[in-house]
Amino acid sequence: MSDPPPPLYYPPAGQYQPPPPGQNYPQGSVPPSYDPSGGYYSSYPPQYHYTGEPSPAQAAYPPGYGPPPTGFYPGPPAGAYPMPVGVPPGPPPPHGGPYPGAFHPPGGPHPGPHIGPFPSHSGPHPPGPFPMHSGVHPVQKHVDVESDDSDPSEYALFSREDKHPLTVKFTNKTGKKVQLFWINRKGRRKRKGKLKDGHSKTIDTYETHVFMAFNKKLSREPLSINGSPVFYAFPHKHGDHHLEAEIKKPSGSSVNKLKSDAHVTIPVEVKFVNRTRSEVQLEWITPQGRREKKKVLAKGRCWRTTSWEGHYWVCCDPKHEEHLFALNYGLHYRTHKTRGARERVVITAGRILE
Repeated sequence: MSDPPPPLYYPPAGQYQPPPPGQNYPQGSVPPSYDPSGGYYSSYPPQYHYTGEPSPAQAAYPPGYGPPPTGFYPGPPAGAYPMPVGVPPGPPPPHGGPYPGAFHPPGGPHPGPHIGPFPSHSGPHPPGPFPMHSGVHPVQKHVDVESDDSDPSEYALFSREDKHPLTVKFTNKTGKKVQLFWINRKGRRKRKGKLKDGHSKTIDTYETHVFMAFNKKLSREPLSINGSPVFYAFPHKHGDHHLEAEIKKPSGSSVNKLKSDAHVTIPVEVKFVNRTRSEVQLEWITPQGRREKKKVLAKGRCWRTTSWEGHYWVCCDPKHEEHLFALNYGLHYRTHKTRGARERVVITAGRILE
């Protein structure tokens, strides 16, 4: 007689005693509990030797299902199984690619319907956060932070540093003679010369320095330099040391003609600072030219938000929308990305003209 097996010992395959025929438990047919007095088979028991016939224990179970004859499997022939729901007929896609129609719809004002989780849409976007721009881009977290003005005594506009030299070529395309100004570190205007129509002037300066151009006969506000009333000397690409700037008539003289770019790819964090003595209302100009209310900002408060390069903003009295406040001393602000962490826009009641 064999000794009992040690703990956690599993006998070789086939050495469990077979259950008596018909011995069933609630959980099904199982072998009886181990009885050490019965010992173990030293080899396969006789009824487990293959004879072509079922053992007595096997005979107690219902007969198994044998495979059908070769070539007679039910169903359509090989390759003719129907495709899953939503997958069009035809050859499979290239390795790693989705089936046709399985792409997510691109962003932008494309009419629906679309396949996928994005709702179909058409027409102008509703009020709220900025619409997704077209094109592939990393996920951009939307910023919406209001705070106090950290330094109310700080100059609204000033040149910040003298570390990275570069040159700027200004070209006058207004049709009139213009006066060019540089804003120094104390926020004061310094004349940099006059420019006749069609003439250019190259100025040696530094990154972050601020320039403006005026002609009182053309406009009460600063002229547009590369689309903005305030020009910041920042290279478009890292390592550039020469910039081109065009001076034109300000399109902001008629706010109703402004339209933000519809297809934008560069997110820009903008900080609006209310330096007026009253509450103001910030409005975004849609690609269709409509003014959308985005924020009511109390005096002495700041608002950081996410905009896109090429988008326009205006600022007005919340109770009188025709009364516009100046954004960086212009009637509008056009979002432009520089190398700074965020763009700073100061809201004032007047313009820099003396």
